[in-house]
Amino acid sequence: MIAGGDIAAAMADSMPPADLAAITLRPDDLAETVWRLVDERSAPEAVIDVIS
Repeated sequence: MIAGGDIAAAMADSMPPADLAAITLRPDDLAETVWRLVDERSAPEAVIDVIS
């Protein structure tokens, strides 16, 4: 899920924040990756996860 999104907000009511950190993407990281795909055009796709 994406931090600040509707799903993240709904989950925040039912789980401790520490448990959600492992499954939450930061919007800035997602936007940066998508921008690189558009700008550089060096790859057709990217894997975006909370680990990398």
